[in-house]
Amino acid sequence: MQHPKVQGGVCCTVAKDDGTVLTGWRDGYIRCFDTARKCQIWEVANAHRGAITSIYADASYILTGGQDGAVRVWSRGVRKLLI
Repeated sequence: MQHPKVQGGVCCTVAKDDGTVLTGWRDGYIRCFDTARKCQIWEVANAHRGAITSIYADASYILTGGQDGAVRVWSRGVRKLLI
């Protein structure tokens, strides 16, 4: 189910290790979807101030770029900001 305040997706990537789809949104959230179950499985709130404009993921990390000019590196396993 989509959150009522979600403003729309901007970018996405498919994680090659497990086939999940990681997405960046205009509201600054990262959201991850399980394509097999067709549902959202987690999200990171306020990952950027403004839209997430680019996203990449591998087995260990998520990299995001935002409208705020920041590039961030996240631990994929615990979804915590590293850099």
